Amino acid sequence: MLWLIAQACNLDTQRFAAEHSMLPVLYPVSRCEGSEREASITQLTMLHGLSVSASGLRWCPECARLDNQGRGYSYWRRRHQINGIDWCAVHRLPLTVTSPESAISAPGDIATAGKTTVPMDVLGDELANPALQRLQAILLAWLHRPAPICLDAWAVVVRQRCRELDLRMGEVGKRPVVSDLIRELFPHSWLQRCMPEVACKQDRVFVRKVDGACIDRHVAYPALSCGAILAVLYTNAEDAISALESANQVRIDDPPEYAVSGALAAFLAGDGLLKASKKFGVKVRDVESALRSRCVTPHPTESISFDDG
Repeated sequence: MLWLIAQACNLDTQRFAAEHSMLPVLYPVSRCEGSEREASITQLTMLHGLSVSASGLRWCPECARLDNQGRGYSYWRRRHQINGIDWCAVHRLPLTVTSPESAISAPGDIATAGKTTVPMDVLGDELANPALQRLQAILLAWLHRPAPICLDAWAVVVRQRCRELDLRMGEVGKRPVVSDLIRELFPHSWLQRCMPEVACKQDRVFVRKVDGACIDRHVAYPALSCGAILAVLYTNAEDAISALESANQVRIDDPPEYAVSGALAAFLAGDGLLKASKKFGVKVRDVESALRSRCVTPHPTESISFDDG
């Protein structure tokens, strides 16, 4: 469906997915950005890019009213469908939740009537919470990002901040973990709805679904967990976003040594230079540079002998 709509609009498929689906905020961190595997993952996820959440569609009554007043019809907004943001970021009102079957109707129609995501008295406390406001800013920034952040960049930023804050990253230990900060800084009402495993946890208990994002180098965790982690590791959302962008740019400009080594090994094993480079998400010139270095520098396992005199 996503591809057909993109074709009908005469737009590039990936650009259309980035601008008109939930994919950017569903998968903000990728473990293989730029590789062949990333391309296959993107194709699979794009098949579900316009899928409706099982919890239902959400809309803001004030957005719908202004839409109808200004243009004569209302439409579904991506920012209302972000998991963990149960209010309209513009009007600061609770969203209305309707059944997935109502997608054919416009927000505000009789068919889209439903219950609100959160009571107004609870919403007031949540909107005043700084950590939740940082989370909102981070998730909205990801929604408009054209490509995912590389998992290597994520790991560098999060590990560095955990060390600076003296947080434990392992499963066993006496120091607090990042989920302790989330439980401390986020409203209990929000945690009960969105992170019940954190709401009911004990001090210093490692919650795999959340704390695992700080140590796992092979799996990208859900956006809500990643966003909440950044929201407590930083006191300013812009600082968190900037740190990730800087680390991601370094990753693009200077790929990790293991990726270049893997591409070089694949090339020496018989893969073409271009294929080997794409397989490990590195540039051809990086593999060529490593190959030249190997030709002029003795391999560590090789011995060199000199004649006396």
